[in-house]
Amino acid sequence: MATCHGFDWGPSDGGNVDLSTAYLSRRSGPINESADPYIVPLDPNCVSALTPVAYVGEARYLPGIEDANYNADIIKQAIMDNGALYINIHFDNDYMNYANKTYYYNGTQYTNHGVAVVGWDNNKTVTGGSAATPSSQGAWIIKNSWGPSWGENGYFYVSYQDTKALSTVAYFPSNIDYNADSEIYYYDDFGATYGFGYGSGNNYGLVKYIASENQQITMIGTYINDAETDVTIEIYDNFNGGTLSNLLGTTGTNSCTYPGYYTFNLLDPTNIIA
Repeated sequence: MATCHGFDWGPSDGGNVDLSTAYLSRRSGPINESADPYIVPLDPNCVSALTPVAYVGEARYLPGIEDANYNADIIKQAIMDNGALYINIHFDNDYMNYANKTYYYNGTQYTNHGVAVVGWDNNKTVTGGSAATPSSQGAWIIKNSWGPSWGENGYFYVSYQDTKALSTVAYFPSNIDYNADSEIYYYDDFGATYGFGYGSGNNYGLVKYIASENQQITMIGTYINDAETDVTIEIYDNFNGGTLSNLLGTTGTNSCTYPGYYTFNLLDPTNIIA
C-alpha cells in the first residue's frame, strides 16, 4: 500500500482511510510483506503483478469527535468487535509527555498523523506536554507507527479531551478469500475522494459496464456517503432512450448503519453473456 496506492503521494508522505479503501476495494492488496518488503525509501517504486492474500470489500466510517452523533461508546464497542481502528490526530511534540507516554492536544490545527486505537483506560491520568493538561482522567490507548523504540513499546495514551484525536474513525470489518478466477469491474482507481448530490430523499445513479467474457455476477460494491441509508442495486441488460429493461438481478434493499464501502450479495447469482 505504501508504494502502490496510485495517489500523488510518496511512500513516506502519509495516508488516510480514503486512500486505503480505494486500494483495497479495487483489489490491489493486501499483499504479504514477505512478497513486497517495506524498505522505503530505499525502493519507493511499486512492485507490480503481486497476488493479494484476500479481497477487502467492506469499510466503515464511524462518527468522529467533530460529528454531532459522536459517541465514545460506539468506538469502544467497535474495538471489542473488530480490533484496532484507524484514527487520525494532530501530533506536536510540545503536547507529548515522553516520561509517562501521554498526549493531549487542545488546539484547532488540522490532523496530521494516522494511528491505530487499540483500547482505552477510563482511569488514566494524562499530563501531556508543556503546552496543555486535560482537566479529567481517561485516555485512548494508541499504537503508533514509529517502531517499538518509541513511546511505550510503540504505544502511547491520548486524552479523551484531545480536540483532534478521532476526528476520523474507520475500520475494515471483513474480507473474503482471494479468487484468481474472479474479476472486478470499476472505473475509478481512486475511489470516493469527493461527493455532491442531494441531501435527502430517494436518489438514483447509473453506471455501465461491458463484460469481457461470459461470467456470473455474484456481488456488487459501492460507497455509501451517509448514515442510516437504504440502498437497492439492480442489474439490467438494456438501456435505450433513457429506459432500463430486462432486469437480470438485484441485491434487494440493504440498510447501512454507517457510511463507508459496502459489498452486497445478489439475491441470485446472475449469468451474463459478453
